[in-house]
Amino acid sequence: LPDVLLNDTVSSVSSGSLIVIPPHYVHQLFNQKLTTYERYIVTINSAWLSAVLGNESMLMSYASTTFPPQVISLSSAKVSKLRAMLNDYLQAYPSPNTSISSMVNLSDFFSLLKNLDLLITEGIKKSSTGSLSVSQSQKTVNSIIAYINKHLTEPLTLDDIANEFFLNKDYIGRLFKDHTHATIGHYVSVQRAGLAASMLEDGLT
Repeated sequence: LPDVLLNDTVSSVSSGSLIVIPPHYVHQLFNQKLTTYERYIVTINSAWLSAVLGNESMLMSYASTTFPPQVISLSSAKVSKLRAMLNDYLQAYPSPNTSISSMVNLSDFFSLLKNLDLLITEGIKKSSTGSLSVSQSQKTVNSIIAYINKHLTEPLTLDDIANEFFLNKDYIGRLFKDHTHATIGHYVSVQRAGLAASMLEDGLT
């Protein structure tokens, strides 16, 4: 994928990557035009996870709001194995509304979860996020994002950002949209909403 936005970083992500996005992190994955992609998305409800594993559990720590997003490069053998596993599961349970009616259903789901967990924890140990491919223009966008995030709770205008980076505000607006497919105003709104959701979970008003 040529442009992947994961909270405060825009980068390209190679084929066969596993992306882990914890709750409340702003993220966008964009396809290149006229290119076909195969993508599997597994969404795990954080409230369900807490109910099953307990709030104090260190299991699946990467699903915590304090853990940054991860991009894990998988070998072709691991990609094939994971794809086969996901396809088997999708054939057995084609609808997300399929009820867990037996221990076999539950066992199949936790078997899938276990294998994903092994791939993720192994990938995190190798710190694969540190090897992201970032172009020069993406670096500029990432610097703008870092500035926005630092001043998220303050009044923030496009002029403020342009003055900070000594760049034309129209150029900044175009560059940001080229890589994030969103306006700076939209990005600020979404980040503030994510911050608010995280603060509410922490018991703040």
